[in-house]
Amino acid sequence: MNHQIQYYVYASKINLTQIFDHNLFTDIREQAQSNNQHHHITGFLLFKDGKFLQYIEGQKAVCEQLFNTIKQDRRHKEIVVLDQGQLEKRYYQQWLMNCYNMDEKTQTLELLNLPDMVYDFDIYHWSQAHVHEVMSLMAKNHLLGMTPQTGSFFSVVYRRFMRQNKKYLIIQLLILGMFFISLLFLKSNY
Repeated sequence: MNHQIQYYVYASKINLTQIFDHNLFTDIREQAQSNNQHHHITGFLLFKDGKFLQYIEGQKAVCEQLFNTIKQDRRHKEIVVLDQGQLEKRYYQQWLMNCYNMDEKTQTLELLNLPDMVYDFDIYHWSQAHVHEVMSLMAKNHLLGMTPQTGSFFSVVYRRFMRQNKKYLIIQLLILGMFFISLLFLKSNY
């Protein structure tokens, strides 16, 4: 019996039908953790700007079967294998499936201290060296873990927009408020 660990790293894009699914990350995490515990699969899932990067590892036959199932999942599309191979031992002993929503700034995500190329998340153009760098960084930090963010892709983009433009929006609301107060003042004088 071969005890080498098979791994896959792939990129994919969220399917448009899933953009408004408020439970997408929770559903993926719960389904993956349940299935992965039963089949002794470990790994992680990163999400940013509508793109997924997933790493899975496990016994060869089980991992291949899981990857074939993943390819049929309608929650994502444009699946591209970035790397695959065999390992002597697992990178992520304790992670049944850790999910990181990189659209959300969290203290835990900042503690991972990932390089800019990870935050740029141009995963379809990553070299094998980039993939291995991310695998290594995630392995070093695998004890941190975090609960995935809930919400639809639209709500994540909305919150991100609001956070990035908070000062501008506050100024606009103040100007709008002064405009309405001026109108009320003018109306009361006539």
